[in-house]
Amino acid sequence: MDIQREPPKKRGKYIMIGAGVVTLVVASVAISQLEPAAMSVESAGIYTDSVRRGEMLREVRGPGVLVPLDAQGQAIGNGPSELRRLPTFQPAPLALTLHGMFRYMADAASFEECLTGRTYPVAMEAEYLALERAYAESEAGGTGKPIMASFDGELADRPAMEGERMTPTVIVQRFVKLWPGGRCERAMSRASLAETYWRLVRLRSLPVVTPEGQREAHLVFHSRDGRYKGSFGCSRYTGQYHVDGDQLAFESPQWSAEGDCKETDPDSPEPPRSEYAEALDAARHWTINAQVLEWFDVNGSSVALFEAVYLR
Repeated sequence: MDIQREPPKKRGKYIMIGAGVVTLVVASVAISQLEPAAMSVESAGIYTDSVRRGEMLREVRGPGVLVPLDAQGQAIGNGPSELRRLPTFQPAPLALTLHGMFRYMADAASFEECLTGRTYPVAMEAEYLALERAYAESEAGGTGKPIMASFDGELADRPAMEGERMTPTVIVQRFVKLWPGGRCERAMSRASLAETYWRLVRLRSLPVVTPEGQREAHLVFHSRDGRYKGSFGCSRYTGQYHVDGDQLAFESPQWSAEGDCKETDPDSPEPPRSEYAEALDAARHWTINAQVLEWFDVNGSSVALFEAVYLR
């Protein structure tokens, strides 16, 4: 009689298939991680030598004329725009407003510029005497200690104190002010015109001193509504202002007295309010250098000087 037999199990076959799939996956991953084969180079095209220290000379061949060209090689612009090489090197004067630590000691003046940290000698020419006089009258006078100074100046070559060589030297073109207690950390940032508390420190050439018991003269520009507000003496003031680039204009302020206020006090160390009103009317341009705001009239003369104050 026929006996029913169970079909043979295929477990071994399945195991072999699975192992083959795993092996294939592992091999694919391993191959994908391999670095590309290095390019083959014929030994005849390789030049070997040792590293040596020395000068590297570079020669530029050309007529000594630079002309701006567009993508098609055509000259840009209709006017003269060529730059021609001079027969000899002539450094361009570097003129700007400088902030740094000034000191005078042993008949020599030096200036440490805040942004670069470099120290330069100061030439005793142009408006240098105004800077030295202010230093002598300050708390640092006679001590040789540094004090923060700001001025319009430039770097130019002048004969060194020793030897016959020329050295970069600071030239004071227009002295602005000394700032006792000032530090380079603040001078390395630039205050914004609006939303900054500006304390008035000078009107024309007159220093502004706050009388005892009165609020210090100050000004705040509000960019949201285009208004300025401040205090001068025992009066508050407000009005509209307009800024267009470096141009500045004030509409006539509205004044309001605080308490028993006198518009003009002959015994007050502070300039009269009328002089500040004239400064508001005369202001035409403005600049901010570091934490210092300065107004100028139509002739470029300084009208007022302010210092940024950050209230805690």
